[in-house]
Amino acid sequence: MAGQEDPVQREIHQDWANREYIEVITSSIKKIADFLNSFDMSCRSRLATLNEKLTALERRIEYIEARVSHLWLFRDAGTYDGLLVNQTELFVPSLNVDGQPIFANITLPVYTLKERCLQVVRSLVRPENYRRLDIVRSLYEDLEDHPNVRKDLERLTQEHIENQQIEEETGDFN
Repeated sequence: MAGQEDPVQREIHQDWANREYIEVITSSIKKIADFLNSFDMSCRSRLATLNEKLTALERRIEYIEARVSHLWLFRDAGTYDGLLVNQTELFVPSLNVDGQPIFANITLPVYTLKERCLQVVRSLVRPENYRRLDIVRSLYEDLEDHPNVRKDLERLTQEHIENQQIEEETGDFN
C-alpha cells in the first residue's frame, strides 16, 4: 500500500487545496454587499471583483436561515444600486421541499443606458458638484435621486402585499 493515501489523508489534502484557493480569491475581494431584509437586519456576503471589470465573480456559499415571511432585497454595498435575486427585485423565501435548501441567485441587472450613465457620473462627481455640470436640468434631479434602500423596500413590500391580496381574492373564486 506504499504510495497510496488513505481516504482521510486524501480528504485533508483536498480540503487544504481548496482553502489555499479560497485565500487567493478572498485576497482580491474589493466589495461587500449588504443583504437587507425587512427587519433592517443585515448579513454580509463577499463579492469578489476580479480585474476591475467584473469578468468573474466568486462567492463563498454560506447558508442563511431566512424565515418564510421575511422579504429580502439585495443591493451593492458601495452604491446601493439594485441587484436581482432569481431575476426579480425581491426575494420571498418559500418553504423548502424534502429538506432541500432554497437557492437565491444574485445577479447584476441589465441597466438602461441612462441608469448606467447616472451610476458612472455619481461615482466620478461629488453630490455637491452635480449642479455645476453642464447637463439638462432634469438630470440634476435624477442624479440627486440616489438609490434608496428603505424607499425601495417599502415600495416592493407594498407591491408584494397587494399581489398576495389579489392571489387570495382570485383563489376564493376558484
